[in-house]
Amino acid sequence: MQKQVTRCFHNQQSGFTLVELLIGIAVTSLLMTAMLSFLFVSLKAWNFGSTQSMLQQSARISLDTMIRELRYAKAIQSPSGNGTVEKITFLNFRNEVITYSCGTTAGANPQTLYRRVNSTDNPLTENIVTTVLFTVARPRTVSIMITLTDPNSGQTETLQTAVTCLNVH
Repeated sequence: MQKQVTRCFHNQQSGFTLVELLIGIAVTSLLMTAMLSFLFVSLKAWNFGSTQSMLQQSARISLDTMIRELRYAKAIQSPSGNGTVEKITFLNFRNEVITYSCGTTAGANPQTLYRRVNSTDNPLTENIVTTVLFTVARPRTVSIMITLTDPNSGQTETLQTAVTCLNVH
């Protein structure tokens, strides 16, 4: 007679089933999608703020330069009367003829603000100036409005100020 030997196997291995793994992958995918969309929104907001800051900084530097020179100008040569123009010419304290306008005298780079000293063009801001307007209220007040546009994003920034020419009578 043979005795039947019965063995008792206890499965003590632990792990994840295929269903649990699929559920875990699905939940992780949803979380990653939510985090990536949040990251893209944050990146877009940062890019917008960075561009806006760059435009404001460029406009302020240009305005500060024009204000400083116009404040101590001896005479405003052009325009000859009151009104709003896109170009202003004046005589500074060193008797140099200064002109501020967009584009060179040859018509190149219409979106670049130039400071022209005795017929030499020097760019202040390049490829982002949409408009620059000077409003002359004789005898001594000049208002300046400058609008800058980022060519990549299309964002615009407009700043304006007024300056009193101390040496113009």
